[in-house]
Amino acid sequence: MTDIADRYRRLSRRFTDLIEAVPAAEWSSPSPCSDWTAGGVLEHVVMTEVDFYRTHIDPSVSFDGLDASATWPQIRDLVQSALDDPARAATPYDGMLGPTTFAATIDQFYSLDLVVHAWDIARATGASEFLVIPGDEIVAATAAIAPLVDLMRQPGGFGPEIDVADDVDPQTRLLAVLGRAG
Repeated sequence: MTDIADRYRRLSRRFTDLIEAVPAAEWSSPSPCSDWTAGGVLEHVVMTEVDFYRTHIDPSVSFDGLDASATWPQIRDLVQSALDDPARAATPYDGMLGPTTFAATIDQFYSLDLVVHAWDIARATGASEFLVIPGDEIVAATAAIAPLVDLMRQPGGFGPEIDVADDVDPQTRLLAVLGRAG
């Protein structure tokens, strides 16, 4: 599980760097996620991690009164701490696709969110240095979404797939599958 903890550490650091680079005025910019601003994307990422952590690790955790940008470093550190602890990382539960663990779900779903939604926020706010998804994460994200595409292609999930040429680069193809024009 060290690989999962290290991956989350790397991706959450990049996501933090992005959040810190976005000027306050840009959080109200429309995002590639229909009906969401850049701030709405941030809130989605933060609140889904909070809900997942509360459900599977510690239901007493509270962030009442904090906004998403103030909550992010706290939930990031709590998730990282759980991933760094083999017993908590291995916490089992029955997921959408069958039996799984806290760490496996962080790796498949929440790390994917950090990759894709970083691109969404960067696109919305003009943070061009974050628009290129690392190549290894394109491969990981493509593999992670393969069993989920039909499940996630519903309201509130992935948008409709965008048709692209056969010879587009892997990032453009990934984003098109997720309903985003790269």
